[in-house]
This record gives sequence, C-alpha cells and structure tokens, in this order.
Amino acid sequence: ENTQYSSSEDISLAIVNYGTSICSEIPLHFLYNNNHIKDTVFTQLLPGERLAYTFSQSIDMEAKGDYNFTFFTSLSADMQKDNDSLQIKFQNPIVDLGAVEIMNPLPDTSYSSSEPISVKIKNFGTALVSNIPVVYVLNENEPVYESFELYLAAGDSMIYNFNIRADISDFREYSLISYTNYPSDASNSNDTIHLSFLHTLSENPFSNKDDFLVYPNPFRDILYVNFKNLKTSMLRVSVHDITGRLSFRKDFTNLGRTGGITLDLSQLSKGLYLLKLDDGEKVVTMKIYHQY
Repeated sequence: ENTQYSSSEDISLAIVNYGTSICSEIPLHFLYNNNHIKDTVFTQLLPGERLAYTFSQSIDMEAKGDYNFTFFTSLSADMQKDNDSLQIKFQNPIVDLGAVEIMNPLPDTSYSSSEPISVKIKNFGTALVSNIPVVYVLNENEPVYESFELYLAAGDSMIYNFNIRADISDFREYSLISYTNYPSDASNSNDTIHLSFLHTLSENPFSNKDDFLVYPNPFRDILYVNFKNLKTSMLRVSVHDITGRLSFRKDFTNLGRTGGITLDLSQLSKGLYLLKLDDGEKVVTMKIYHQY
C-alpha cells in the first residue's frame, strides 16, 4: 500500500507443489491489464516444496492507477485445477494535493504588520503523503516556501499555519496566492487558491462625521464629500500630510445646506492624510488614505 511503482518492476511469486509427484518444466503465466506474460519453470519441484520465482520480463507500472493481475500454471498433468490461479490487485497511488481555502487572514478585519497566514490543504489523490511543499505569495513580495510535514491521508484536509507572517498594515488592495508544490503531483489544476481583499481605514469605505459623508476611503485620486445641515454657504477643505504640512486647500462658496462636492486629489502621493472641513462655525477632521 502507498508503494510508488516504476517503469521496470520485477514480478515474483511463490509456487507450491501440492501433489505427490516431482514436477518440472512448469508453464507459469500472468495476465495484467490485457497483457499476457509466460515463463517456464525448469527447476524440479518436489512434493510439498515451495519455490519463489521471478519472471524473466519486468513490466511498466509507472502510470498511476490500478493493476489487476491473474497468475496461473498450466501444467498438462495437473490433476486439480482449482488451486492453479491467483488474482490480486495492485495500485500505484495517485498523488494529487491542493490548497482549497485561505483560512487567514480573515476578511473585514483590521490588519497588522504581522498577520498569520493559514491555508487548508486537501489530499485529492489515493496516496498517503507527507512533507508537502506549501507556498504563499502576497502582492509583489517574494514567495514564502514552507513544508507541511504531517501525514495527510487520501481524501483528508488539514490546515497549515505558516511560520512566516505577512505585513498587511498598509491601506491598500492585497492579492494573496497560496499553493502546494509537490514534485509528483498528478494534477496542477487544483493546487492554487487566491484571495483578494482591501485594507481600509474602517470596515466601511464611507466615513461619517458630524453630518459629513466622505467616500471612498481609501480613494484613488477623486474623493467625494456629501454634507447636510451646513451652517454657512462656504466650506473650506484642506488636506495635510502626516507631518502637518498643507498638501491641498480649496474654498467652496455659494453652497446650500445640503449637497456635495468633488475633490480632485490626484496630485497627492500615496499615503495617509488628514482631511479638514471648515464651514466657518466648526471644523471636522478625519483620516483619509490615497491609494495611488
């Protein structure tokens, strides 16, 4: 069981003389998967004697799957035929492993610079397998190669927790790919799993504060600000970087109490900023993140 067979396998079996006469020149055959191999055993076999015999021709069993064998003798003087044959099945186990689900990171959570990465691995084949190469790749980073060293039985699944964690602290889009990389895997179609997610400032891309709605956050160049109950007809918008330096300012006039404005912030570098909204009576501040 779980033996990996090659393209040149020797076939051996034991034959027994159940009779009371000496036997020689015994025709010995085996059939397998519509092939017929015949040898002649020239060794004299005494009554009750047992002989281990290896056929002169080896066979190719490298292909994965089942091999059905029938072994039999065809000695013309044999008086009892019911013990002449033997049927047996061998299996060259199929190795087929794959990553089926990314368990960590979880969606819709706050991420850090040291996030655990976990993946569920399944044995789709028929072989008992261990020391499975497992890989993950986060965005443009170098692949992380590790090994799942436990035994995984046919049809079973287990979760592998990578030792090397991932930095997901940046507010941006992430692409996480994980896959198994077993050398003799029979099928690559089920090796890989992919997860895309967005790390935002909050679970909701809309930021609400004091009758202001700012979206999307993070944003790509264009930021929208909706308002209600504006105290005056003017709104001053300013954006400061994390050092406090002014990066953008614009005054909007002749506004109604309810409405919206569009900010083109494409000139900003990628990063975290502080947005200030001043209607002359109050100042509202909130963090925004420019993705590109």
